[in-house]
Amino acid sequence: MIFRENLPIPEYDNNILPGCSYPRTDAEDKVLGRGIFTDDMFLEGMVYGSALRSEYPRARIISIDKKEALRHPDTAGILTAEDIPGMNKTGHLVKDWDVLIAAGDTARYAGDAIALVVSRKKDSLGEIKNLIKVEYEVLSPVSSPSEALKKDAPLLHEGGNILDVETLVRGDNVDEIFKKSPHVVRNIFTTPFTEHAFMETECAVAAPENDGVVVYTGSQSIYDEQREIAPVLGVEKDKVRCISNLVGGARRQRGYECSAPCCSHCLCA
Repeated sequence: MIFRENLPIPEYDNNILPGCSYPRTDAEDKVLGRGIFTDDMFLEGMVYGSALRSEYPRARIISIDKKEALRHPDTAGILTAEDIPGMNKTGHLVKDWDVLIAAGDTARYAGDAIALVVSRKKDSLGEIKNLIKVEYEVLSPVSSPSEALKKDAPLLHEGGNILDVETLVRGDNVDEIFKKSPHVVRNIFTTPFTEHAFMETECAVAAPENDGVVVYTGSQSIYDEQREIAPVLGVEKDKVRCISNLVGGARRQRGYECSAPCCSHCLCA
């Protein structure tokens, strides 16, 4: 109504009291377009990166040929798994998610990163990625939890297809309750995945800082990022400083908010 009728934005009371509604500190900047998201940042001499991702939901990577892509005039570098200085595994709960899928290893979903392309120009990232030749051995995907639980299901991870088993017990025996119930309804109910429709472009900006790195993101979990980035770079945590810019959206699970690019074995998936 304020925009439609061209009304002035009302002043709000800074006197915060219990039970009073108070606007979010970043609401005004977001609504008026003044807010700075990570994608709005520009650093002098900045180069641009984008991941080449698996074309298939499950496939073994036979080879990665980047020779032609390296000859592109805008290419500043192409990184594959062997270029990672530290661990090539990450994950919130279990470190079983490959940062980059190496030749000989298996991509587990259509989107697993195979190579990271670095270009001097943002507009040529797609061209360079298209010059990388990846040979795949396409495997049958595991497309649902019920398929993954079958005895003959392919193992997605060395530890199996079950991340964790939790048993909740509350009240009386269920079978006894059913016997005493006048009506029992049995069915299978499913719900779709929920997309949280964040406002900002998902990205990060990093720069050298002293003998470490500073990373700007749109995350709410800077300490999770620090804890996961440091082992990949092979440095101590105090060498990684993470700064959260404006956050455009998230989903909440189990009492925390996650802004990670979700994988199939994450609790947020």
